[in-house]
Amino acid sequence: MRFTSYVLSGCLIFGLMILPGCQKEASLPSGSEGKKRISFLTLQLQPTFNDYVTGLIAKYEAAHPDVSITWLDYPADQYETKLLARFISRDPPDVINLTYDMMLKFCQRNVLLGLDDVLSSETVSRYFPRIFDDGCRYKGTTYAVPWYLALVVTMYNEEIFRQAGLDPEKPPTNYPEMAEYCRIIKQKTDIYGTLPIYTEAGSLKGYLLQDGVPLVDETGKRAIFNSPAGVETLGFWANLYKERLVPREALTARHRRPIELYQSGKIAFFCSGPQFLKLIKGDAPEVYERTRIGQRLQGKEEMYPVDLMVVSVARETKYPEVSADFAAFVTNGENQLALCRLATVLPSVVWAAKDPYFVDVEDTPEGQARKVSAQQLPNATILVTPLERRAELDEAIDIAMQKACLGVLTPKEALDEAAEQWTQILSK
Repeated sequence: MRFTSYVLSGCLIFGLMILPGCQKEASLPSGSEGKKRISFLTLQLQPTFNDYVTGLIAKYEAAHPDVSITWLDYPADQYETKLLARFISRDPPDVINLTYDMMLKFCQRNVLLGLDDVLSSETVSRYFPRIFDDGCRYKGTTYAVPWYLALVVTMYNEEIFRQAGLDPEKPPTNYPEMAEYCRIIKQKTDIYGTLPIYTEAGSLKGYLLQDGVPLVDETGKRAIFNSPAGVETLGFWANLYKERLVPREALTARHRRPIELYQSGKIAFFCSGPQFLKLIKGDAPEVYERTRIGQRLQGKEEMYPVDLMVVSVARETKYPEVSADFAAFVTNGENQLALCRLATVLPSVVWAAKDPYFVDVEDTPEGQARKVSAQQLPNATILVTPLERRAELDEAIDIAMQKACLGVLTPKEALDEAAEQWTQILSK
């Protein structure tokens, strides 16, 4: 039930990168002398997607005989550190797979190439406009092209709904409905409706943004979420906790815990990425068979926050046109659709999302999740406010959530305290 950008962090968000990554850098291919040599760095795609990536490279090189591409791959837990070291040593990869958050950090370091002069309008037009504009630009300049995506859906147990007298054809669609469903399910079955995640990576930020509450002013130096609207949002989640409509562990649980409770039949529904359906299918097949799919729950604003992988180009590349062209090739519709068939991800190219793979789906939880996810793509947006010192900010707002839920402070007092701390942190 957490804000999307924190449900699925880094490469784990898409369920692609469960296997250990390989740090080995491929040697230069024979016959590459005299060619334009570029390197392509990915985030823990080895060894699971070796055939896919090497196939991409071979196809591009066949169409561009004057280009030679070396594939590099770093594991998730070392990725940003190793990449930063490459930038510091002025030996970065040419084409780089980044998360949206990493792209912002490297934009702030001024080490990525602005792509507006090397991307054609035809290339730009193929991506979902909001995803491209929100997820690939920084201060008005394009620094990436979008690659694969993940969106949250609601997964719910139709049998528990029936036991509670609820219509399995009508899952909750927003947070007030969620609260009412939790109340009914608890009264009728003594099962909790769901387990929201309250304090992982500043979860409250997402709830505020989904209610249309801005976090900071236009300077980015002063917190403004302690508004009447912000107090109302925190009050909603605190009351849900105080009324015991959610488990006590909501204040300490992490994103895997709702999956565990759902598999064991201890909650009726939860919101997360469809990739977790594979886990449910393997560990609790009887629950999987009873699972239905709905769109993600909405706050006061209709929003579909998306997690995004992008492809950028190093500012110091010797071949900006070639590197940008390869980035566009990797992320074209045909290649993205092929990747979607291998993993539980979504394409950022409009026509690829209209492929029968996302429309004429099988009548299974995974098939329905694929369809529902794709239906949300036209309205998907990046709902992350790019702020520095995020760990400190997250801790302050997590504490505000805890204090409000436990009655230590009123929602107004808790947000005032957190906003003061945020302003001090942002002003440093």
